[in-house]
Amino acid sequence: MTYRIPPGDAPGMTFRGEIVARIGQRATIEAHGGLSRDFTPVLSGNFTGPGISARLLEGGGDWSTAVDGLFRLDARYLMQADNGDIIEIQNRGVGHSSADVFEEVSKTGRASLDGVYFRTTALFFTSSEKYAWLGEKVFVGIGREFGAELTLHIYEVH
Repeated sequence: MTYRIPPGDAPGMTFRGEIVARIGQRATIEAHGGLSRDFTPVLSGNFTGPGISARLLEGGGDWSTAVDGLFRLDARYLMQADNGDIIEIQNRGVGHSSADVFEEVSKTGRASLDGVYFRTTALFFTSSEKYAWLGEKVFVGIGREFGAELTLHIYEVH
């Protein structure tokens, strides 16, 4: 097959930080026929990594849709960097795992990472000069939810 632009090497990624978010009680907005639409508030947390240190501000959250173990999320929340600058993050993604993993999480609050697929694309918005680089890149998140906490590793795609 011929492509107009020949495929090259796959893009590389660089680790940019870890988000640890304390999340609140999930509220079901709609549920019928195996479909669930939920809202989970982000209460607090932090984003730390090379070149960034910020705390998550209360008020954002995740609007997710789940059906048969597959969920799609749309999370938006604000962070305040150590210098006071405000940064918004929007994470959209897909996750799924087996019923065994959901059972393990409900019993222990933790799960084997092998059985969970949780990926996001992360977009950042800010008027900060110091953190403008966040709005100029594409980022991928790899996440896990552990009871009342969610951990997301953020990678810059280049």
